[in-house]
Amino acid sequence: MENYSNDYLDRLFGRKKYVVRDALPLNIAVSEFVSELIASSLGPRGSYKLILDKEFGDFVTNDSGTIVNVISKDKRLPPVIQLILQAANVLKESIGDGVASMIIFGCELLKKAGELIEKGIHPNIIREGYKIALNKALEVLQKISFEIPLNNRAYIEDIMKNNIKSSFPENEWITLCHSAVDAISKIAIYDDYTKSFNVDLDYVKIVKVEGERFFDTQLVNGVIIDKKRLEPGVPKYFKDAKILLMNTSIKVENTRHHFFDSKFEFEIETPSHVKKLYEVKDILLRQKVEKIISIGANVVVSTDEIADKVIHTLAKRNVMAIRWVSKLDLKRIAKLTNAFIVSSLTEATGADLGKADTVEEVIINNNKLIVFKTYFQPRSVTFLVRGSNRLVIDEIERQLNKMLKVLKILFEKNRGVYGGGACEVTLSLELKKLAQEYADKRHIVIEKFAEALEAIPMHLARNAGLDPILTISALRKLHSIGRFESGIDGRKCLIEDMSACRIIDLLPIKENILKNSVEVVLMLLKVDEIIREV
Repeated sequence: MENYSNDYLDRLFGRKKYVVRDALPLNIAVSEFVSELIASSLGPRGSYKLILDKEFGDFVTNDSGTIVNVISKDKRLPPVIQLILQAANVLKESIGDGVASMIIFGCELLKKAGELIEKGIHPNIIREGYKIALNKALEVLQKISFEIPLNNRAYIEDIMKNNIKSSFPENEWITLCHSAVDAISKIAIYDDYTKSFNVDLDYVKIVKVEGERFFDTQLVNGVIIDKKRLEPGVPKYFKDAKILLMNTSIKVENTRHHFFDSKFEFEIETPSHVKKLYEVKDILLRQKVEKIISIGANVVVSTDEIADKVIHTLAKRNVMAIRWVSKLDLKRIAKLTNAFIVSSLTEATGADLGKADTVEEVIINNNKLIVFKTYFQPRSVTFLVRGSNRLVIDEIERQLNKMLKVLKILFEKNRGVYGGGACEVTLSLELKKLAQEYADKRHIVIEKFAEALEAIPMHLARNAGLDPILTISALRKLHSIGRFESGIDGRKCLIEDMSACRIIDLLPIKENILKNSVEVVLMLLKVDEIIREV
């Protein structure tokens, strides 16, 4: 298309002008910009970014996921950057970690592809070589992975502390890691058939309340909902509460239907008819109240409307009513209290009721909240996040969500590899051995893939203040003599035994980093030209 004139394109596309450019050089240049932006934030010694955001205000962070999220809001970004950032966001949402490594490795692969094309190697050969290298890398990952002892609580907490970086003070951060592990341990359900844990993060809720300090953030064995008592006369505190959960309204839908069969019409002709209408409505509402009392409930929670008359009458009988609760919160309360969610009040029985040790209305920084607590084996928990301002509690929430997603993977998959760049060096050496088996151009392509993997430990070394070339050379030498656990301890700025330091990366996260990076690069290598309308 480069030989076609703009006049020909005008006729072809309906009198519109287009600019035609070679895609790959532009894509490589753009990807290098993204890589440099993110790479400096990699590892525990990574740099911070000052984010000037119109929506959330100005704040400082070194979390790659947050940086990517802010950048991706700019609609003026080139399509290549948007594609890379979208892939990174998908990785962040699904597994919570690995954003920086994915972007660095993917952009390095694209750069290596540009070098290969300059040498005359066709993009299709590069794509084939990358696929071969990816399959081998995934195979090696499985071989070098090991089981993580889930019964060793301290070991898991150390892994989390070393994996998730934070700008908060170390003591407070360690406490938060401890709470996150505690939360997942409580909601994880062991499946005897699959011999593994199932973790549903729906049963971990995060409630944010401004005020106090980071250290006042706590894990509550129960569910907190942003509601208050609807009647001031109802008790604030219930011990050994019996809870009725409903996903329907408690009101009189259609009073006329209770007078006559629906095929007849009823006309109000005198004031006595109006009085009778309201009398029947009151009778029906009292029947609903008596039904609730008869089954023994003293707390009623509904996702829909509860008539004011019902709320007032229940309050006189010392029964708390809460309406317009979200379906997810109702599900959480049901899980916590072993209650059955009822769709029809007439069919409700005492067996449907849930039990909580306490139900209480609390006031925190002028916010009224209802807290459902169960002290023995709670199956739904809530983080009550505190902080001096909105930026602090939002950052705590982001870090908590990241930790919980990583812990979910840890408990469900329970496989790890050595971190600190050790895994990438092992893969690189294995792929260089694989390259020797090919006598054609794929040999060079696989070697370039292996070199791209080393970009991650090189950036880790650079951010830790080490010489990247000397560090990589030392790691290659150690791995070649069987010291596969050797990697970079970013905190100590030394090459250390990753097993002893408990710097462990999760196998599923590493697999997703490789797959997502290669997938994006293979897609970009298929694009040979960009046609842009002027």
